[in-house]
Amino acid sequence: MSAARLIAFADRYVAIYPAAMKILSTDREGLTAYLRFPTEHHHRIRHSNFIERTFGETRRRAKVIGRFPGETSCISIAPWPT
Repeated sequence: MSAARLIAFADRYVAIYPAAMKILSTDREGLTAYLRFPTEHHHRIRHSNFIERTFGETRRRAKVIGRFPGETSCISIAPWPT
């Protein structure tokens, strides 16, 4: 996406999604860093986000348990230090 198209996109949606459009306008290089690598590596690079993996692991563990008896048991399955 060219810089002009990105600016037009951000201008169109800034009223609805101000935080997301701020990220688009300030960190364009970081958001497209994976494009500098060969195409066959894109699927591995794009999906290596630590936060997404953390939420996915928590959802997977919660499915097995089903219902938590209390807050402590819910926090204990989180893969990050408390």
